[in-house]
Amino acid sequence: LDELIASAAVFDIRDNVRRNSSHLVSASDLIQWENLYGRLTGDSFLIIVSGWYTRFSNRSKYLGIKPNEKDEMTFNWPGLSRHAAEHLVRFSRIRLIGIDAPSLDGGKETGVTAYLHNNGINTLTNLKNGDKLPIRGGILYIVPLPIKGANSLAVRVFATGWDVCQNFRFILDPDFVELHEHLSVGAANDSDHIEYKVVIQSSNGIHKCYFVQFVNNS
Repeated sequence: LDELIASAAVFDIRDNVRRNSSHLVSASDLIQWENLYGRLTGDSFLIIVSGWYTRFSNRSKYLGIKPNEKDEMTFNWPGLSRHAAEHLVRFSRIRLIGIDAPSLDGGKETGVTAYLHNNGINTLTNLKNGDKLPIRGGILYIVPLPIKGANSLAVRVFATGWDVCQNFRFILDPDFVELHEHLSVGAANDSDHIEYKVVIQSSNGIHKCYFVQFVNNS
């Protein structure tokens, strides 16, 4: 069960995919994300949100099928670069990587999924609704079919209560008596949603860190 339940770290690449449907997450992209939202560690799942799942009802669009110059069919979708995969294996040892596309081998990249599996990192594909998760804090549950010896199989994935991305009511809980630090760590791409890192000191002196999403209703 330890391999199937973990907190989710959401990497949103939808803006990049709108500009380039073959966008691949790079190692520098991951480093920039970590500078904003904290290190990716072995106790979490990385979920790449590309928005590609909205094409699922149309097979040709979902697989990005296009004829090339030789009138041969090619496939195209966003994914993860080999350098990014190597960065994750070397520096984070994250437990699982998921994406809302047919494979992590996007664009012209090949071998990424096999490389991750060979280094002990599981993968999830064909996800949906990852854009409804907070950047940090959602708890992800993976429920596989009880089949032994399979190298891939269908799973049910769902998420529950945000244990890190808390809402205002939790922040104003009387157990927390002092706002220790209020630090902006950068705005999300959507100008209506801004992520803040908030560290709160409780009455017993224990510090806890939360990522809170403020919605601009103006």
